[in-house]
Amino acid sequence: MEATRAALDQLRAKARAAGLPGVHLNAVVWGQPLLPGERTPVDAAKLVRELGFDSVTSYVWIHHVKLPRQVTDYDFVRDRYFEYWSEAEKRFGVPYFPNVTMGWDSSPRAAQEDAFGDFGYPFMNTIGGNTPARFRAALQKTKERLVAQPRGPRVLNINCWNEWTEGSYLEPDVVNGMKYLEAVRDVFGAKP
Repeated sequence: MEATRAALDQLRAKARAAGLPGVHLNAVVWGQPLLPGERTPVDAAKLVRELGFDSVTSYVWIHHVKLPRQVTDYDFVRDRYFEYWSEAEKRFGVPYFPNVTMGWDSSPRAAQEDAFGDFGYPFMNTIGGNTPARFRAALQKTKERLVAQPRGPRVLNINCWNEWTEGSYLEPDVVNGMKYLEAVRDVFGAKP
């Protein structure tokens, strides 16, 4: 821990010595392990404090929301993630950059001839009903909540550009065309 903190402090000092204002370090914190052999830190908030991170974010909603059904409704997961977001803002003591997840379905990574169940990654429950309209609504709700913060920051992450085998991608496809990208533009793009 001490060596890592010293290395991060050295990085900050080098940035300042080079005439920069410093380095903003953001920790991606996972709430529940998914991958084989993965463990959740005993006290993630303590790690964030002791290592001196400036902010915290998440990679995907399912790291903080259990999927209770084989196909769990998108809005159910979104609403549980918003609850986690409220907890995270208090827990970490640094700004929290929320995540908006387009979807989740890691079943393409599973052997298709095997029985499917909630056995652990990639055999796990999925997010369903993740239409472009619902994704757009999640982006809008996130934007509204960020804008309502009097001091900001107004930063978010989107999962994901191209996680095709995890069912979370913004790239155009033959079913929805450009609709997920258009949702991002509609919510965050400049209005004519």
